[in-house]
Amino acid sequence: MCGIAAVLGPGADRETAAAMAAVLRHRGPDRTAAAALPGAALAATRLAVTGPGPAGDQPMRGGGDRSLLVFNGEIHNHRELRTRLPGRSYRGDSDTETLLALLDEWGADALPQLEGPFAFVYAERGSGRVTVARDRFGVKPLYLGRHAGRWYLASEIKALLAGGVPARVSPDALRSVLADYWVNGAQTPLQGIRRVLPGTVLQFGADGELLSERTWFEPAQLVDAEEEARLAALSPDGWVDELEATLRAGVRHRLPQDGVAGAGVLCSGGLDSSLVLALAGAEGARLPAYVASFGDQPEVDETPWAARAAEAAGSPLTSVQVGANAWREHFAASVWHFEYPLVHQNSVALATVAARARADGLRVLFSGEGADELFGGYPSRHHEQRSAFGAGPQALETPAHRNRGLCEALGLPPASESGYERGVRDSLLRAFAHLPEGRRELAAALAGDTRLFLSHGLNRLDKNLMQGSIEVREPFLDTGVASFALNSPLERHLLPVLKGGLAAVARRHLPAEVVDRKKFGFNFSVSRYLQRLDPKHLESGFLGEILGVPASDWRTILAASEERTLFRIWSAEIWCRLFAEGDSVDDVNGLIWQH
Repeated sequence: MCGIAAVLGPGADRETAAAMAAVLRHRGPDRTAAAALPGAALAATRLAVTGPGPAGDQPMRGGGDRSLLVFNGEIHNHRELRTRLPGRSYRGDSDTETLLALLDEWGADALPQLEGPFAFVYAERGSGRVTVARDRFGVKPLYLGRHAGRWYLASEIKALLAGGVPARVSPDALRSVLADYWVNGAQTPLQGIRRVLPGTVLQFGADGELLSERTWFEPAQLVDAEEEARLAALSPDGWVDELEATLRAGVRHRLPQDGVAGAGVLCSGGLDSSLVLALAGAEGARLPAYVASFGDQPEVDETPWAARAAEAAGSPLTSVQVGANAWREHFAASVWHFEYPLVHQNSVALATVAARARADGLRVLFSGEGADELFGGYPSRHHEQRSAFGAGPQALETPAHRNRGLCEALGLPPASESGYERGVRDSLLRAFAHLPEGRRELAAALAGDTRLFLSHGLNRLDKNLMQGSIEVREPFLDTGVASFALNSPLERHLLPVLKGGLAAVARRHLPAEVVDRKKFGFNFSVSRYLQRLDPKHLESGFLGEILGVPASDWRTILAASEERTLFRIWSAEIWCRLFAEGDSVDDVNGLIWQH
């Protein structure tokens, strides 16, 4: 696991790449290095997990100095992939060395064979070409900017700024982020800086010009009519047996190969994370569990449920207190690391847990992320399609409803579907053409969440755990698990209860009260923490000015804002100070908190 940075084009120099990597040390505290080929300078910070010896250090050079690679992620099937390159010798056991060998041999054609999350930059000396790619589901973030005739790439936006890309706020994009919680597509709130989209590969020429950008993976590729028919023909028990075997394989592929030292599970006591903990135990790995605990809000504290799950799995549990002190320490820092106004208050909780896990010597936390998107677990999404199918919504509060107060206060229009979103959904409607109407629309909508909704949660999890130098692993995002979920009959996921199939597997390993409890969603009140902030720095801050709201109207908006709206506005104000004004986290903390 690494933070990566690159400069491409005429005059690309090692020193700039090294300066970019320097601000990514939290992503890789073990080693920082930079190297260059003509027209391409690459740098990386390393968190050594797989093949931790020096043979896995980056940037990594190919044989005879023919190529150069920086890579962030984990290739979980890399040992198997080595068998497909007979005669190749290796210096160590790192997946970086395996990926370099595959790219040297097959180039971008190697991408479909990779199992796991990744973002990489691969430069070839002979042709001068550079290949850049991101994983199927967008687990690992990657950003791209153009400045002064060169391209800049990095795991985080802040590294592009450190390389010299200017920080120019896009007020329209910032409004969209505030209105919609997230923005699908490539844009970010900073002009000239965009996301490399999930499942995308880019090719640059020897002159540093972008030659091509294409999608190498989209969720529709996992849809298979024959597989759907096979899974539909299984008995209920047979289907649950196969689901359990598939899930266990996803967990097993992600267990550290040198035993289980340094790995744990982020466990809320909910179905998904508790099942990951239990299946790791079934694979012989008694991983320690970590839960964010809210001792000052016992009515929402999930520690008792996590304790039951941990006891059933035979794992120790660490309860990490998230209170006023944690918010003072991590709120502004969480915005700095997430690099957007915060979508959810759990970013601060994740940062707090990551700090404790790192202090305990861990490097990896497993998560249940992805289960809700793959198995239809968000009742707040796709009401119309669920109702048409006969699995009506079990909750009426949609994301638009949750954010209505902020949109009304700022006069922001409701979100509308973008061309990018329509393209994803149209592709899935074609892929599910073998299904009857009603079923097809819901299957396409749910599968679309794996591209249009999932990557934002994944990046929050990645960035706010990497804030504490903790790698996250998501067994539900194993390609085999995703294929099984997308091709299974919708009834197995949605009827008579949401995620019924996962629950059936979980009942084999966990107490019924853990499996059947109502979904909670990591929600807690932040009002008592926000009260410790000095409101004058919000009233006279930068956000209202950037959004073009008159000062008198801005004060009225703030006075009328409820807790959730105020949380979003505060995090956006902090974002403006950090990214638009260039203040440090320490400067912001010294300013915003009441003394």
